[in-house]
Amino acid sequence: MENEDVKITIFLKDSPKLLANATVSMETIYFGFVTIKGFQIWNSRIFNERIQEAINIRPPTIIVYGHPYQFVFFENEQKWFELESKIYDAFVKAKSKSGNGATKELDLEEVSKEIE
Repeated sequence: MENEDVKITIFLKDSPKLLANATVSMETIYFGFVTIKGFQIWNSRIFNERIQEAINIRPPTIIVYGHPYQFVFFENEQKWFELESKIYDAFVKAKSKSGNGATKELDLEEVSKEIE
């Protein structure tokens, strides 16, 4: 996935557990950009080895009869790991730009330009 093909918007939360929500727009061949809202970035007790921090990034989830179900599924696990990494990078950049923890939107394009 190229950075031009994925746009990520981060919404920082002022909560000790839910750190942020993310909206991901992916460019497809047939449908143009498809936007998926509701990715969640949580504090975790378990260390995430892929992103090297105790943070859990989850796809959108709905709770039915008290049980959470993920309704977005990635067939290729490696592609999910790539997207998880991009969401995390956008989150770190948004967090560093916003010192007060207020809700903040940030595009991945801005992040990638400043990382290079």
